Amino acid sequence: MEESPVHRAFSCSTHEIERHLLATDAQHRAARTSVQATLDHISTSTNRFTGRIRVPVVVHVVWKEEEQKVTMEQVTSQIEALNRDFNAQNKDIEDVPLPWKERVGNPNITFFLTRRDPAGQPHDGVTWAKTDVEQFSKNDVRMKYVKTGSPTWDRDRFLNIWVVNMAKNLGFAFFPGAKKELDGVVIQYTAFGTVQTASNTLSPYIIWGELWSTRLAITSIYHTWSEENYSKPLYPKINSLANGSTNANEGGDMFMNYMDYCDDDTTVMFTHGQVAMMRTTLTTMRSTVFWSSFSLPLQKEPTSFELTDSTTKFFILNWQKWGGNALIAIKSSASDPNNIDFLFTNKVDDLTAEVTTQQISIPQGSPQNSRYVVGQLEKDDKDPCLFVLKQSGTLEKITVIEAYSLSNGNKRLDAIETPLPGTDGNWSFLLAYWKGEAREKRHDVVAIKKFHTINKKVEIHVLDGASDYKNWLAHKYTALDEIPEQADFVMTDWNGDGTLDLVAISKASDGSAFSVDILAGAADYRDFLVRAEVKAAILNTHVDYDFAMTDMTGDGRPDLVAIQKSGLRPKKGEKKAKAQIIVLAG
Repeated sequence: MEESPVHRAFSCSTHEIERHLLATDAQHRAARTSVQATLDHISTSTNRFTGRIRVPVVVHVVWKEEEQKVTMEQVTSQIEALNRDFNAQNKDIEDVPLPWKERVGNPNITFFLTRRDPAGQPHDGVTWAKTDVEQFSKNDVRMKYVKTGSPTWDRDRFLNIWVVNMAKNLGFAFFPGAKKELDGVVIQYTAFGTVQTASNTLSPYIIWGELWSTRLAITSIYHTWSEENYSKPLYPKINSLANGSTNANEGGDMFMNYMDYCDDDTTVMFTHGQVAMMRTTLTTMRSTVFWSSFSLPLQKEPTSFELTDSTTKFFILNWQKWGGNALIAIKSSASDPNNIDFLFTNKVDDLTAEVTTQQISIPQGSPQNSRYVVGQLEKDDKDPCLFVLKQSGTLEKITVIEAYSLSNGNKRLDAIETPLPGTDGNWSFLLAYWKGEAREKRHDVVAIKKFHTINKKVEIHVLDGASDYKNWLAHKYTALDEIPEQADFVMTDWNGDGTLDLVAISKASDGSAFSVDILAGAADYRDFLVRAEVKAAILNTHVDYDFAMTDMTGDGRPDLVAIQKSGLRPKKGEKKAKAQIIVLAG
């Protein structure tokens, strides 16, 4: 069969590399056997995770000549093309012949350029590295080393793609089970993207079939493919099967499948079986890229904060002016109900350091239904402020915001009436820069209604700090069902896409576990990024915790931090028990 000019000039060499590794590397053979056994054991008909999967990507552009230095525009065009194909949004999917239409699957996978590097620092998701290598061969991994390319970012958290000049190859990758330093996708620069130097469009099987899962011959799912196809076959393409019959009754070869080798304007679809396999792979052996089970306690140690009662509210702030994580506690003063004790360590990143207590006087009192949050009144503030949200009266039930400075304890913001309703137990409040820190100086107020909502879903309402909390920035209902029990909420950029995601931590009604749900801000909180359970063996469901999410481990991803504030006994020589923190790896 005659191949198209593209396939004669270029090919995907993944299978040739895989055959070589299986023949020469016993460790690789063992790893591949283990991976295949795992995939065979897991039912591909059952998805552990039914929402959109979001994969952070880093693109390493390794170039010698200026022409090979692809631009951000070209990188973006490739991400956009992948997202169309992996969400069944490509226009040519309408060309699928009638016998195959009912078998078209939607992977529901979105790729995005990460907005942070492995250390958690801001990044645009693309690296450019000049090399002395004229051309990389099909067995060549020098583009992954510092001296001749751009080193791999942690493959357990990022999809690594290298864009290089190759010798007669569109690209290659390694099957699951390959060594960490080898993992990732290598792509010919003229096959990357849809603009500028892109003369050959990248087929998505390189991304899915070779990196995320084992490449499936279509015969392993639907018995409709007897050999590889190239170029632009005419439909129907009838072929003989191993049993002597043909596949005519099933519509012939499914040559329009992405997993075949036809031209890119001919391959337009995945099947339901392929979708099930890739999602099964992603939610098991590749789950760390977008998911965490929060099942591994990395740190468990006491703090220097004495426990007085379970009503003490703890916060962990990564305060830039302080230079690290600081633990803060607020509680009503035992000596004066109109005072709030503001407690904080006098050293950052040392939760056992000496505690400083500062009283903040609230002349109008602090009724039981007041809500307290800690944040920033002005962007350049050296210290955080205590925000108090309380009702102005039983009839109006309008929430009033007051702010008190940690620096001097004096009120810095007059009481402001807002359009928020009364602060009953169905509401939680957070402070955040809703549209980015460069937008305004003052934190916005995020009001979360968790119960008795219109749609029976958790709601998000955002008040604009720049308008003195008079105007709304957003009203959103989420994919999360109402939570009648106690719940903690946190906002963080969980997956590094530059938007704030919502974290909800709630206790199961039977006391068996804590549920941790993370909803994607980029999807208006209608998609889940994480749905995990932390069993009682890890976090005791019979004691009280406050929760935070911040990068305690320095790996660039927020960790779940539980501050235990009840159920603890004093150690020998201590008068009162100390609160302790438990860090669960993100």
